[in-house]
This record gives sequence, structure tokens and C-alpha cells, in this order.
Amino acid sequence: MVGTSQFFGWYFEGLGGIGGWVIFLGLYVLAAAWQVYDSQKRALNVPGWRLGVILPGLLLLPTVLYRFAGADTQNALLSYKELFFYVGILGGVMPVMVAVGYWITFRGLTAEQLQPRPEPEPEPQQPVLQKQTQAAQVKEEAPQPKAPPRPTVNAWLIEVQSERSYQLFKGDTRIGRSQDRNDIAIAHPTVSREHVLIREEDGYFTIYDRGATAGTLLNGRRVRAPEMLAHGDTITLGDIELKFTMP
Repeated sequence: MVGTSQFFGWYFEGLGGIGGWVIFLGLYVLAAAWQVYDSQKRALNVPGWRLGVILPGLLLLPTVLYRFAGADTQNALLSYKELFFYVGILGGVMPVMVAVGYWITFRGLTAEQLQPRPEPEPEPQQPVLQKQTQAAQVKEEAPQPKAPPRPTVNAWLIEVQSERSYQLFKGDTRIGRSQDRNDIAIAHPTVSREHVLIREEDGYFTIYDRGATAGTLLNGRRVRAPEMLAHGDTITLGDIELKFTMP
């Protein structure tokens, strides 16, 4: 096709003879530099994302070598020129796509928010000493066993207004204003005592409205039946907005 042929020629000879490939090289450098800088700034441990944005740049190496090789070497590699063209374009475009995916996945998050919260250690109960009225001996009572802490899952609700994070529990997580009836209590007058329930099953999360007065919104739509949650969804409870996060 004429358009493809013109783009092929522009890739190697355009921009005053330098070659349009330098634009793809610039895209790669900008995407890789920004992602590495941003992840270091927020102390995010994302080695896979860094490799994903850096390694595709190697696909531009054949184009660079061909462009600056001598005439004899270029003639010898002429049959590979079209291959250099396609892999060079991938080397410039793929890092940009990886950087965009990184931004969508970790937007607004910090390393502290991604760290699972440690389970609170049960406080040892102090032994109770009893006087033996007849033998005048001191007897130590065994500490009362505490209920084991509920297991958590790798998912959070981030309160948009205060950036406070709440880790969800395995199974059901109840959310509302009441301290006694919920796993996560949000003390705000527009939040009902028993507002919403999020159920985890095999790594999937479903939201249920518990008959809240103000209702529950998911991405701006009223929740009238159970709905599956996805990373980045916005849940609105009264005047409170929560961001659902699954890194």
C-alpha cells in the first residue's frame, strides 16, 4: 500500500534524513524515564512494570545499528530492513502502553497503601491471682482465649476525601456507621448504620446494598441488585466516596 510505503521511507529517511525512528526512540525514553522516576518517588516495589517498560526499547537497537552502519553493511542487511521497521515501531509504542497501564493501575496509590496491614497481635491477658482462704496460697488463673483475628484479603477501599484506607476481609465485609454491627465503621451522618456489604468469593468481590436510606452508588449508578466489583470502581455511600483497589 502507498501509505505504508511512504511511512516505511519516512521511518528510515524522514525528518531531514535523520529518520522518523528517532520519534519512537524519544517515546521509549520518555515513557521509561517517567515510570522509573514515578515508582521511585512513591517507593513502589514494581520490578515487573519497570522491566516491562525498559526491555521493549531493545527492539529499536536493530534500527539504530542499521541506520549508522556503513553502506556495505546496510546492503548486506537490506533483506532485514522491513523486519527492523516493524520491531522498531513496537519498541517505541509498547513502552508507552506499559506506562499508561502502570498509571491506571497505581494512580493515587503509595507504597504504604499497598502494604497489607499487619494483623493485631492478641494482648496477653494478665494472670489473675486468687487467695486461697484456707491454705493461704496464691493460684494463677489461665488466660482466657481470644477469638482469632479474621483473615484479610489483598483488596482495599480508599476514602477519596481523607485518603484513609480500609482492608477488606475474607468472606463478608460489612460497612456502615454503626461500630457494633460493621467490620468497617465510617462515622458520617450520611452513611446508614448498616449501609453496604462486600462479599469475597475465590478472589471475586460482589457489592450488596443493605437497605441504606441514601442508597449505594457504584460508578454513579444506584445499586439495586448485587454487582461485581472491578479495580478502580467508585462506591458512594451518602457523601462518602470510596475507591475499590485490587493491586
